[in-house]
Amino acid sequence: MSINATPGASADSFVSIATADDYFLGRMYSSLWEDADIYTRERALKTATRMLDAMDWVGFKVDNDNSLRWPRSDVTDKEGYALDFSTIPLFLEQATAELALDLLEADASKTDSQSMALLKKAKLGALEAEWAVPDVADKATIQSDVRTIISFYLDTKANQLLRA
Repeated sequence: MSINATPGASADSFVSIATADDYFLGRMYSSLWEDADIYTRERALKTATRMLDAMDWVGFKVDNDNSLRWPRSDVTDKEGYALDFSTIPLFLEQATAELALDLLEADASKTDSQSMALLKKAKLGALEAEWAVPDVADKATIQSDVRTIISFYLDTKANQLLRA
């Protein structure tokens, strides 16, 4: 198994193993990453990429032949500068690495019933029913620190449409 983080038709990760390794060298509490073998790291990065690739992003996919939804055009950073539309932005590399680390700790790709469920209640006279309904629009499977990294770049209009 190998990983391809070069944008194009065969890309399967937003970040390479080497870039993720460098990122974790400067990060506290990354021993799970350091202890994982190369194959586990690859699977974690590929899974994290698939999860992030499913998000509703601002901007437009640059090349329809790309297997992933990044790079994108018409995207600006928090200071208003245009992101390079030919590369994967740093924030997305970092978010992918962070999510991969989360996946090594626990399977974040599975639904957390407490965070994904909304309680619904119906009452008719003395008859009462209560049940949990998954909140698909919340996408709560992405950990909060990763959501902090990516939230500025998510298309809030698309997410509002899901909640309507």
